[in-house]
Amino acid sequence: MKDKEAEQHSEKTSNIVSSIASAFSKDMGMMEAQFSQCKERTYKGSSLREEAHSQRKKVERSMQQYYNSRIKNLFNTRCPKHELHVLEDNNQLVDDSILLGILAGGSENELVHYEGLTDSLKADRSHASKEK
Repeated sequence: MKDKEAEQHSEKTSNIVSSIASAFSKDMGMMEAQFSQCKERTYKGSSLREEAHSQRKKVERSMQQYYNSRIKNLFNTRCPKHELHVLEDNNQLVDDSILLGILAGGSENELVHYEGLTDSLKADRSHASKEK
């Protein structure tokens, strides 16, 4: 009798362990699938962030080149070339040997203000040459 009860008890335990193992296996399979999806989404998100960063850098470079060319065009058309130059390497305005220290990328209002500054430098020079 005890052997029969022990066998039934062993069979019940075996069934319970099998059902737990099966459920655990299903859960693990689902978790692995979810993990794979998360990993894939993370990879896509990372590559999209890198792409966006790269595009942003390209736009910034293009805008800087545009502003540099605008500044060159404005100053080269409004001021004699021998008095005012835009340096290529550091994008600063130079009036003869005087460095005005104006970085490229400003607005047109700033350019008008700076042109007034160069006009005042010209006036100072002409006044100084008259005194000599």
